[in-house]
Amino acid sequence: GGEIELIGVGTARAVLLTSDAKHNGPGKQLTNEDARAGIMTRWLATDYQPEPSHATFHADRPGLLVLATDGLWRHLPTPEAMAKILTEEAYHDAQLAANQLTEHARDAGGEDDLTAVVTLIAPVTRPTPWFDNQSPGSVRGTSAAQQEIGANLA
Repeated sequence: GGEIELIGVGTARAVLLTSDAKHNGPGKQLTNEDARAGIMTRWLATDYQPEPSHATFHADRPGLLVLATDGLWRHLPTPEAMAKILTEEAYHDAQLAANQLTEHARDAGGEDDLTAVVTLIAPVTRPTPWFDNQSPGSVRGTSAAQQEIGANLA
């Protein structure tokens, strides 16, 4: 699958939720946030140099990548908690997933810094070849040299 790299600082978390949670678990937390008391106030200091959180993971199955601020993860602290409130449709619609997560946190009393950014994750598939496998030598919109290569590869 494809490789995704995340680097972050502050109080946000990155969580991968798998759409096949029944078979492979709900997912996992990918980054660690800096949730110490007063940490955001330290950002105002000119000498503060935060230590970034870094994670690399392979997207080997479909799911959702959720970037959530502390206003959301205070009410949905684990991948299990997030997965529990999402509908099956949400795993195919990032906007719906973000809405369900934020509405749940808001309904649970969340008021401050309640943000979720969600993107669909799909495993990388092998690209479609530029030549037609069905009829060797038949290549759409290519030069004679490309047709010859296509015929030799087919």
